[in-house]
This record gives sequence, structure tokens and C-alpha cells, in this order.
Amino acid sequence: MFSIDDGLGLAELLADLEQAPYLYRLSPFWERLAAVHIQQLQEGGFNNFKRTVSLKYFHFSLLGIVRHELHPVLWTWLKKPCLEVFKANLPHARSSQQGIRSFTAFENFFYRTWVALLRDSVSNVDSLGLLDSICEPGIGNPFRIHYRGQWTSEDLCNAVHEFYSTCSEVFVDGCQLDVAELGAGYGRLAYVFLKALRSATYTIIDVPPAICIAQRYLSEVFPYERIFHYRRFSNFADVKAEFEASRIRFLAAHQIELLPDKLFDLLINISSLHEMTMNQIRNYLCQIDRVCRGQFYTKQWKVSRAAENGFVIRETEYPIPSGWERIYHRQHPLQRMFFEALYLVGGDSRASQSHGKSLSQFGRGEMPSPMGTSLHLRCRVCCSLDPRVAIAHARDYISEEAFQVWRCGTCGVGFTTPSPLSMERFYPIHYRRYGTFTRSILRFFYRRRVFSWVESGGAPGMALEVGLGPGWMLSALRKRGWKVIGTERILQSISHLRGEDSLPVFIGGLEAIKAVQRFDLIILFHVLEHLSDPVEVIKRCADLLKPGGTLVVSVPNFDSWQARIAKEKWYHLDVPRHLYHFSPQSLTSLLRGAGFEVRKTSFISLEHDPYGWEQSCLNLLGFKHNLLTKILMGTERRSVLSLSGFAMGIVLVFLLFPSLLLSLASWFASAGATVEILVSSPQSETAQKENFLAQ
Repeated sequence: MFSIDDGLGLAELLADLEQAPYLYRLSPFWERLAAVHIQQLQEGGFNNFKRTVSLKYFHFSLLGIVRHELHPVLWTWLKKPCLEVFKANLPHARSSQQGIRSFTAFENFFYRTWVALLRDSVSNVDSLGLLDSICEPGIGNPFRIHYRGQWTSEDLCNAVHEFYSTCSEVFVDGCQLDVAELGAGYGRLAYVFLKALRSATYTIIDVPPAICIAQRYLSEVFPYERIFHYRRFSNFADVKAEFEASRIRFLAAHQIELLPDKLFDLLINISSLHEMTMNQIRNYLCQIDRVCRGQFYTKQWKVSRAAENGFVIRETEYPIPSGWERIYHRQHPLQRMFFEALYLVGGDSRASQSHGKSLSQFGRGEMPSPMGTSLHLRCRVCCSLDPRVAIAHARDYISEEAFQVWRCGTCGVGFTTPSPLSMERFYPIHYRRYGTFTRSILRFFYRRRVFSWVESGGAPGMALEVGLGPGWMLSALRKRGWKVIGTERILQSISHLRGEDSLPVFIGGLEAIKAVQRFDLIILFHVLEHLSDPVEVIKRCADLLKPGGTLVVSVPNFDSWQARIAKEKWYHLDVPRHLYHFSPQSLTSLLRGAGFEVRKTSFISLEHDPYGWEQSCLNLLGFKHNLLTKILMGTERRSVLSLSGFAMGIVLVFLLFPSLLLSLASWFASAGATVEILVSSPQSETAQKENFLAQ
């Protein structure tokens, strides 16, 4: 049996709601619905809320789908039929637990086919490829459909469509977009916004039990984001610093009155205004007019009959403030019994500045970019508003696409923007697949590096390499008696591991490793800069290391001589594959923030420094960007007898000695092209006592 206080804080919020002004208490309609939801939570628990409570959040029965939603998506499919929709899979759809929604075999087939049709219909407006990069979380036991290689759901498809409805006319050129949603359900739209726009903040304003469910759900989905949890306060100044430093915020409905004016760029309400009394609707629209500096999106029933509230409201009867400018008001393209509207509330919003283009103008897979604007991004690591452009124009040598690098003045971390939602086209099959001679040289250096890590250590233990690449480091460790395992992001990345390099590997992120498995050594060798959330990865490594275990982190040095001289021509910049750019100081701070103790910092890298100088100098001299690297990977065929090939060969010979001298000098100056930090996880209290007694 589920307790009302089981991790949700329902009792506290319900008590606060009783003391709130009358306009913010539950309407008669919501009093009935809240009682049903609380009973469902008590019977089914939080772990099943997506099959109980959330079925009342914009879900329809199979008959409702046929009546209201099937026609537009079926018509879209008939224009271009695809039999793949019938191959969608819906596992674990049956439940024997009382009160938990379950499907018969026919209902299973109908529902999974319907969601596949809905997904394909929404993909027509999905210019950023969100449905290919965002999956439905398993939290809450949802009806998840496996389709086109991705876990999706009805909720996710609707949320992605709503994301484009709210943002298609909003200028979000990479700026910090402050979004608020009044009545957010369990947070399905918040999940999409936070995944799609890495610099966005999201504030949920709601009543219990919905806000309690959303708070726990988003806290579990985003465990390492800064979250402003609901708490009582009477003056916004008392919580202002923590509120602004958090990316996800939760407020009770009556606390909207405590917020300062013109706080949000975008305010959203989906299918809940019509569930209020008319006085409550007027009050909330007045509050929206006060706290919103940008645009307001609403999606409601065309005609709503909430019998408990005693009135019927139609789409033309909402008391929209006279000062708002209507951007659009239209029938919803998927749910035809709904209308949607977007209004310009205030003109001073970052979201309404015409410095760039709207989401509807971006190609599939692109992310909005701050290029050419004066807008500021929120740092993806420390969440400050202090990033500035460090490199205004950096071009990827594989795709020829342009990017920027911004650097935070607070934590010192640089990050590439726009950050692609899908990285597939930036990692072609030939990426870093060098010839035999080059591989043998790199293999020698990699093995020597591994020996330096373990030569002064104790007995062999268990080692994990995140992003094992060619597997040379783990092979060297295994020959020294270590038990090893590696991770890679996709199956194709390990297809070359054969014979003596055959290693135990799993595909996926560190979250797939159970916390009970602990390691003596974890290696992040030129991997951290490629990952979308380095803070989360470092914290996860701290969880997976044994007390006193070693974490090795090696990354390009953004404060190196090479980086400062070559700038956007720097070989190791490698945008957009390098999503983050660390200095020794910023990396050290990140590691210490996770509780690690720094043992050693090194700037010496024979495999990265001299070559980095040569390739960066070639780039500066006007040769095709990273031409030598392309030749070594086999993607650029250029004879040494050609004019450019001959010229490059001559330059390389003249650069060889200066490159070695510059490398040596940069190592002594702690300004090498890469920085490698060895850290230890804190020992347990028992181990610390034993060491103290031994001394």
C-alpha cells in the first residue's frame, strides 16, 4: 500500500493548499479529480503512475482515439503508406494488479499501431529530430512502444508536437529561455524542453497531487540537474538566489503571486484552464500577463463542460487580456476537438527578439545557434549566465558545418554550440580508423601510458574504460592480470575488436552498470569532452569506484599554447564531437566537486603534442583543414607527387624539429596540448582509521 507521504510530500502541499487564497484552491472539478488521483496513488503507487494517474492527463480511451484523433494521423499515413507501423512492439502491456490499466491482445495491437502512426505524423514537423534522440523514460511503468529503434509513447509524441507549437514562432537562438508551465501534469512537456534546449530553465506551477508527481518524476529523470523543490516562502527575495541557480523549479499555484514581474519568456497552459472556475481563469490570465515577458501558449477543448464547476466555456469565451497580440489561433492539427493559440504578452523577452530564426526554420538535426546574436547562454556545467564567445567560427573538418565555442567566466568550461541532437553524421565509419603503421605507433604509446598508471599501484583489480576505442589500454591491463570491461556508445564502434583484442564490452552509458559493481580503476581517456553531460558522468564514476580507487581523466587542454595560438584552427578543437573544452583548472574543480582527491596532473603526451603542432600549423598556413589527418584516415587520397601533397610534405619536414621543441617547452610550462589528471576516490572511514593506526 502506498502512503500519501511516500516520497511525494502530498500531505504538506495539501495542508498548504487549505491555507491558500480561495482563488488558488481546487475547483470543484479538481476536488473530485484529485481525490481519484490520490486513491490511485495509494493503490498503485508512484511506480505505476503512468498507468493510473497520468491516464487522466491528456489520454483517451481507444474509443476516444477513434472518435477524436485517428483521422488526421491515419490520413497522413494513407498519403505515404508504410507497413513498418504494424511492426511496432508494446511489451508488458498486461497487468494482474487491480487498478492498473492493462491491454488485451487486440487492444495491444491497436494501441501500438496508433502510437506508431502518431509518431510518424509528428515526425513531419520534427525539424530537430527529437523523436530520434529522446526516448520515453521507463519511470512510472508507461505503455512504451518500441518503434524505429527507439522507445516512444503517446505522451512523448504529443509533447514533441506541443514543443514545436510553442516554439515555432519563438526566437530561441541558443539563449537562456525561461519557460513556465501552469498545470504541467507529471512533466511530460518539461522533459522534452529540458532535453531539447540545454540552456532552458523550466518552472512548473501546479496543485497537488500533480506537482508532487512531477517533482519526483523529473528529479529521477534528471538526477544531476539543480532543482528548486517546493517549499514554503513568503518573500521571493528569500529564495531568489537558489531559484535562479536552478534549472528545474516547482511552485504551488498560490506562489505565482510571489513571483516578480516579467520573469518568463514563455508560459504554457495545456488543457487545464477549462477545468477552473471563471474567476480562477481570469485571475490566472492576469497573473500570466504580469509574470510573462514573452509569449503565452494555450491548448484547450473547443467546448468544455465541467459539470462540477457549473458552466460551459467555448474557445472564444476565454477572457484574454486586451493588450495581448495574437500570433495564431487555430484548430489543433492532431486533436481536432482542441484549439491552440499563441499570444505575444510582452515585447522585452529574449524569446521575442528577432536576432535569429525560429525553430521552424532549422533543418532536421540542427540545434538553434547563437551565432550572430548578442544573446547569452546559460553554462551547461555550473548554470551561470556568464558564458562568452571564445571562438566565433569553428568548422568541422568532416561535415564542413560551422559552430561556435562559448566559455563560462565562472567555472572556465567551454562548450560547443549548437550542440547537435544527433551525432551520427559527425562520426562516420572511418572516423579515427588509421592505417597499420599509424595504429602501431599509437598502440605503443597507449600501452606505455597504461604502464605508468599501474606501475606503482598494488595488486591487479577490476578496470573499466568508458569509450574503449581500439581497446589497446584494456588489452595492456589484461596482460598485467587485471579484469577488464569497456563501454561504447554504438555496436559499430566495437566491430573491429577481434582476436587478441577481443574484450568484454557493453553498449550504453554508465547508468547501465549496477552500483553494486565497483572498480579499482576507471579510465576516461579523451572521452569526457565527447559526452553530453560530463558532470553526471564524473558523479557516476565516483559511485562506481571502490574507496581509494583511481579515476584517470585525459582531455585536450583548452588553455594550452596550441589552443591559444591556433584558435579555431587548433587540431584538438574537433567540434562538434568535442562538446566540452576543459582547462586544467576547470577539470580539477569538476573532479574535486565530485569528491575526488587529485594525485597527479600531467601535460606530457608524445602522441598528441608534436602531431598537434604539425597539423595545427598546416591549418594556419592555409592547407585544407586537418588534411594530414584525413590522409592518415584514408578519407583524402592525395599523391605526394601532386603540388599540394609535395608542398605539405616539405612543410612537415621543416615543422618536425620546431614541433618537438614547442612540445617540450609547453610541457615544462604546464601548457601541453592535453591534460591528464589522476584522482582517487575518498577512502571509507574504516580504511582511513586502519591507515591512521598503521602509521
